[in-house]
Amino acid sequence: MVQYIKMKIIFPENLKKLSDKCPSLYLVGGYVRNFLIDESVSDDIDIAAPSSTEEIKKAAEECGFKVVAEYKRTGTAVIYDGQRKYEYTRFRTDSYLRGGKHVPEKAEFTDDIVADALRRDFKCNAVYYDIKRDETVDPLSGVKDIKNKVLDTVRSPEEVFCSDGLRLMRLARFKAELCFSPAENVLNAAKKYADNIRDISPERIFAELKKILVSDTKYPFSDKNGHYTGIKLLDETGVLDILFPEITAGRGMVQRSDFHKYDVLEHSLRTVLYAPSKVRLAALLHDCGKPYCKLRYGTFKGHAEEGEKIAREILGRLKADGKTTEDVAFYVRFHMADLKNAEKESDIRLFIAENRDRIPPLLALKQADFSACKDDLSVCKTVEKWTAIINEMQSDGTPETLKDLKISPQTLMEIGFRKKQVGEELKRLFKFAVTRPRVNDGEILRAKAEEDYKSICNDT
Repeated sequence: MVQYIKMKIIFPENLKKLSDKCPSLYLVGGYVRNFLIDESVSDDIDIAAPSSTEEIKKAAEECGFKVVAEYKRTGTAVIYDGQRKYEYTRFRTDSYLRGGKHVPEKAEFTDDIVADALRRDFKCNAVYYDIKRDETVDPLSGVKDIKNKVLDTVRSPEEVFCSDGLRLMRLARFKAELCFSPAENVLNAAKKYADNIRDISPERIFAELKKILVSDTKYPFSDKNGHYTGIKLLDETGVLDILFPEITAGRGMVQRSDFHKYDVLEHSLRTVLYAPSKVRLAALLHDCGKPYCKLRYGTFKGHAEEGEKIAREILGRLKADGKTTEDVAFYVRFHMADLKNAEKESDIRLFIAENRDRIPPLLALKQADFSACKDDLSVCKTVEKWTAIINEMQSDGTPETLKDLKISPQTLMEIGFRKKQVGEELKRLFKFAVTRPRVNDGEILRAKAEEDYKSICNDT
């Protein structure tokens, strides 16, 4: 039975004006849900009504809004007021082919708010707010679920997950973002229909994955370990096995007890737990080469190099952008760098100089990797060592680029270098200045250049 609760929700005033032109206009979804949780106001505003897109477009333009997108098949429009966008959806019912594709095969419009609520995913997202009447409309007892912090589906869980496989990932994300727990029958149905994630496009899967990996930061009330909690739920339902079999192959794969408390899979997930948001994708993939190496060669040796190749395959499968792929592949490849603190300082200085922008994220990953071994929050020795070297490089005049060298191309030409040779010599001098503290000095570099020039002349 539909429940009506008289209350006042804060929302942009111009929506009140729009509701005068468009009867039965409702706020719906996350905006209403979040206000009921802690009276917070979200930036994402979804609105709905029985009105057609043509009707809402006419009403919006009369109120000074601009319709920037319109999708008549699903009765959806994006409305812009000059400051924010609102997504409008006409009341409808959706029909899906069996299998789990996210896009409905057929949409039929309706005036029935209950029918519209039943096409959604979870009851907590199916609570409406009548803008004109200032009252909450609750067709499916979603308010009760919000109060109890429960994730229950609008229809039978089997129906919900069978018709749209993306809801498997949304279940994990909402658990993390909202700090809600799935009802037992919902969790069981998610496990039963985990295979439906295969029907979802890689782009949508990757978009949801990225949201899960930063879910701890979404709202003030989000689970502070939500990025870990969300991934763990994907593991529990079996979705992780389908998306990342290269990683879940590490389930039950024991590691050296003097270094590790967890198996390969749980170590990877706990590395996500301890990692800052900018490197959590790399944290998830950082040991993806371990199961491959162990199963093929009987050892974890070389897993970073193999992991780089596997990470590229995984990110290619997800249609990740080029920059993300290159960055993550780099972090996976070098997450073991200087593990035993035996690398020469000169080699580390050069590596830092050549990869300057990627070093802070790499060190963040190395720290998370260290902490995830035995839940040890002390500073990783390699991170401590490299940070000291970075600080020294910043204070001793180490050049960051060729332009920072205390010698000019003109000086090199005066020594005798020709145009093509000037660029090559600058690179040699850069390496020389980077690998040795306090040698980025005009006189020292000139002497080095003269020595190099003599050597070149002798060789020729």
